[in-house]
Amino acid sequence: MAAAQGDAKAQSYLGILYARGSGVSQNDQEAAKWFHKAAVKGDVKAQFSLGVMYDAGRGVAKNHVVACAWYTLAAENGDRAAQNFKEAIQQKMTTDEIEMSQQIAEQLRSTIAD
Repeated sequence: MAAAQGDAKAQSYLGILYARGSGVSQNDQEAAKWFHKAAVKGDVKAQFSLGVMYDAGRGVAKNHVVACAWYTLAAENGDRAAQNFKEAIQQKMTTDEIEMSQQIAEQLRSTIAD
């Protein structure tokens, strides 16, 4: 109920439940949807989780550039694992892709609710 009313922590938690299939049917698309709702509200765990979803292509199209952008935001907000994931994914990316992910991160930063 809190997730439907816009509570970012509840949305992030609901994303975890869908990703794991805990108490609900496992559904990566629903997980990604709820992670996104929370991530754009500044929830760091959701930002990291959404990066993981894009990195693995779970519930969304696999996209290292977008994954890196979400990892960047989560790392900037203090998530140490996100920093490690960001560094690892950048090893697979071209310079142009890294630059593009930085541009996406900048656009996301400007839209994230405080």
